Amino acid sequence: MQQLMLKWVIGKRKREYDKRKIPNKIEKLI
Repeated sequence: MQQLMLKWVIGKRKREYDKRKIPNKIEKLI
């Protein structure tokens, strides 16, 4: 049960990180 929660938290952090990373890549391309 705790392992599932850990996976969810990691997944959420990864998505938030990716969201921040993508705009940075776009800004560099411009």
